[in-house]
Order: sequence, then C-alpha cells, then structure tokens
Amino acid sequence: MDSTTFVQVMQEIGTAGLSQTEVARAVGASPRTVQTWAAGSNQPRGVRAQRLLDVRLMVQKLGDIYTAEGIRIWLHSRNEHLGLTRPIDRLSQGDVDEVLREVESLHGGW
Repeated sequence: MDSTTFVQVMQEIGTAGLSQTEVARAVGASPRTVQTWAAGSNQPRGVRAQRLLDVRLMVQKLGDIYTAEGIRIWLHSRNEHLGLTRPIDRLSQGDVDEVLREVESLHGGW
C-alpha cells in the first residue's frame, strides 16, 4: 500500500471516532508516529501496518452497530466477554484476534 492508502485508512478510523492517541495505543506506536501516518509523511510497516488494518476492520464492523461515540464507549468499557477488560487495553496488548471475535459476535448477533 502507498501512503495515500494509509492516509485514507487513518481518515476512516478518525471518522469512526478514534483519536490518533487511541490509534497509537491500539497499534503499539507513539502518537507522533501515528501523526506521520495520518499526514502521509511515513507509512506503518510490519506488525503495526497489520494492526492498523485490523483496527480499521474493527471500526467498520462496529460502525454498522454504533455511532462514532458508541464505538469509543465500547472500546473503553469493560467487556464481560473479554474477562472484564477493556477492548482498547486488549488491542494495546496485541490481542487483536480476540477483540475482533467479540466484534464479530456483536455484528453477527448472539
């Protein structure tokens, strides 16, 4: 992907209500690094690129259910199905697949 594509990914995530600080936390990068991605002056690579694209998928699916505010509330609320941990914390620990499974269960119903 070129930087324009990553700029678009960052815009989409931002439109869904996540701040650059929240994105940085979720993908394991510094807020300054995420700013450079949003500006198109740098691109995420490797695991950070994968995690950024996973965050985009997550907000796309959550956007089918929640408003931007609802997405932020969901990310920062303790979740019974995630052992009463917050999804944003699980993302920052690298537990992307577990969070995506929970999103999918919400998206697909119980």
